[in-house]
Amino acid sequence: MNNNIIMIFERTGDTMCKILEKLRDKTPENLLKEYQISLVPPIDISLLMQRIGIKEIPFDFTELEKLMNLETGDIIGTVFAKNDEFYTRCSGFCR
Repeated sequence: MNNNIIMIFERTGDTMCKILEKLRDKTPENLLKEYQISLVPPIDISLLMQRIGIKEIPFDFTELEKLMNLETGDIIGTVFAKNDEFYTRCSGFCR
């Protein structure tokens, strides 16, 4: 596993979502170990998000992909936060 680090930045005056604070400066390996997810592929991303507290909302991106002249399946998800809630919209299997 490489040593990529999740970098979270905030704009001046904003407060960081509590979930993002928990992820700040952690490597993928640190996150998997902390949330007791197997390090052996395939990695269960949905279980990791659930344990972190990120809510997964299924969403079909087909119309948006057509509008943007993209191939079906090019958009795999989006992420947004509201107050201290953190959500992701995922098109089926999060790759």
